Amino acid sequence: MIKKELNVYGDNIVECFKFIKNIQQTFKINEIKFSQEAKFLVPKIILKNSKFEFNINLFANYDKWKNNPIDHISKKFGAKLKEYPDVIVFEKKNNTEKILCAIEYSNALLAGNQAWQRQGRCYSFSDVGINFFYVIELGGKELDKDRNEKSTRYPNPTVILSYFNFINKYKKKFIPIFSLSSNSTSNFRDEYKNIDSTEGFKNCLFDTIIEGNIKQKNIDEVIDKTKKYFYKLYNQANNINKYNNIELLLNEKKNSFDFFSENDFKWKKSITIQTTPSLKKTKLISEKYGHSIISKNLPFVLIPEKNKNNFINDLKDIYSLEKKELDKINNKKNLILCFILGFKPRGDDARPDRGLNPLIKMIFNDEASIFSIIYGPATASLWKMLNENPNKAKESNGLIRSIMEISDLTIIDSINYPSNFKKLFNNKISKSELSDTNFVSCFETNKINEHDIDNSIFLFFRFFSKKKYFESMINPPGGDWSNIDLIDDEKNIYRWTNLPRVSGEKTKRPDHIYIFNTKKNMIALIIESKYRHSELEENIGERLKDYVKNLIKFKPNCIKSFKDNKFLYNKRKEFNQKIILKSAVAYYAETKSSKKDIINNMNFLKTSNLFEISYDKNYKVIINFFTNNLEIFDEFSNNIINNSQINFSVIKI
Repeated sequence: MIKKELNVYGDNIVECFKFIKNIQQTFKINEIKFSQEAKFLVPKIILKNSKFEFNINLFANYDKWKNNPIDHISKKFGAKLKEYPDVIVFEKKNNTEKILCAIEYSNALLAGNQAWQRQGRCYSFSDVGINFFYVIELGGKELDKDRNEKSTRYPNPTVILSYFNFINKYKKKFIPIFSLSSNSTSNFRDEYKNIDSTEGFKNCLFDTIIEGNIKQKNIDEVIDKTKKYFYKLYNQANNINKYNNIELLLNEKKNSFDFFSENDFKWKKSITIQTTPSLKKTKLISEKYGHSIISKNLPFVLIPEKNKNNFINDLKDIYSLEKKELDKINNKKNLILCFILGFKPRGDDARPDRGLNPLIKMIFNDEASIFSIIYGPATASLWKMLNENPNKAKESNGLIRSIMEISDLTIIDSINYPSNFKKLFNNKISKSELSDTNFVSCFETNKINEHDIDNSIFLFFRFFSKKKYFESMINPPGGDWSNIDLIDDEKNIYRWTNLPRVSGEKTKRPDHIYIFNTKKNMIALIIESKYRHSELEENIGERLKDYVKNLIKFKPNCIKSFKDNKFLYNKRKEFNQKIILKSAVAYYAETKSSKKDIINNMNFLKTSNLFEISYDKNYKVIINFFTNNLEIFDEFSNNIINNSQINFSVIKI
């Protein structure tokens, strides 16, 4: 038998358990246990069959731990960006820990600028030799406010080209994986079945966990699927350049910058916000001298070497550049201009723009020099910091870091950027000496926070309850809030996808939903969790129930039987199961509240159920569950438990 101990860091407990599910599927393991030695603070999950045994310690929420793996990856590997993927996996062996991989799971619609929002973490990890799996769902639907399907949107093929080049041409440890969304249609699944790479993911993950490296035949399969996806998008897309020799671009020996230089397709990008006269002129000369890359309306443009001198001369006049500034530009070969909005009108970070420079870098690697132009309005304090101390600005702002670490040159040309501030930045990447210190997981936490509340609820219902509850929704901080599943008496599961991010004043998207049958009814317990009691809003209980009531008025997006693996797309069947909606709240409380205080809280919050959660000095979790509902009291009274890991008590109000 092969035994492995893994330490898994994740954004939250749900991302950690996605990895647990990956291991179960890859190694065909059904048996799963919560170790009797572990605490809720750092759960240890044991997966075992006749061939393999995995002991997996879960460190949910990166910022909770005294030793942060992101800092280690920056110092030991020299990763340019401080990006937090969904999970990072270490193997512990002979008291040392070796990083095996990082994984990002995305069920967001891969379209528009969202398509490159996560490119930073894709680039940063795989560029320094860490296996990075990017697991992307295809075939999801975009819905309007009335949950009607909009027309299908697809990513620009340029994004998939970046995946292909990075793994194939530049031999980076980047593994894009394409899976099919649970609410994709049967026609879509038939059309994309030769692109679906979920089986390939299992093969690559097996290699990573068991051998530490992925076999070339499995990498080749990923490359092939990525190539097919690129061609599919390229052939069906509108408003893109139709190259006569597109297959040459995918030849790993062909220089990508040379390919686009040799194919003169014009570039014209619309900019909708108010900009400076100089920015408008810079855009015009970029249109005059530049070549577009796959699409004419992407926010970056290639300047062929034959046009470079004319472009620089015009740029000199626009910005009154001095000789030393011109020399900086002249010294850069193969310019790619990247027009970055960067900031919204109120100055907050436009997060997808963090991925623009990494996207270009994954297409061209070191074949080109990136010249970024930031034209959005940042806050006055950020501009001041950037002018006075670029390194400090880089450390405090993820977008500035992405630009300064990956671009070769940067110009700031924003309407609120002071004219007396430095305009051109030559981004000298500071090459600090890499640390040779090994990473050591620390089982001590920096802080208790909302994650501890969500972890306690999730782990209690999944592992410690004496009765099986149906997990309808789990949405911890940093979760993807993507689905709610409900079940009927016939064991059919109904799924609503594309949950609205903003709930509105009268409703509130839940953090947890658990479904169970009593002697009389099927009940859905809908939970709002916060770290502090004071963070809970008045009338939250009614708002939670109204959210679910409003949602189930609409038809579910997909349905499956409990025993089936895959959902089927749905547009006809409604959810008609009678289900009683009950709300609850959960928060951290060092001391157990009096019945009087609980009653006052329930009245204020408009809920009949309340979880007070805490740790003792040994991190045993204490859960006091208060309810004034006799049906729920009878149900949960059967779950009373007190051992070295948990004390779960039920108090009738």
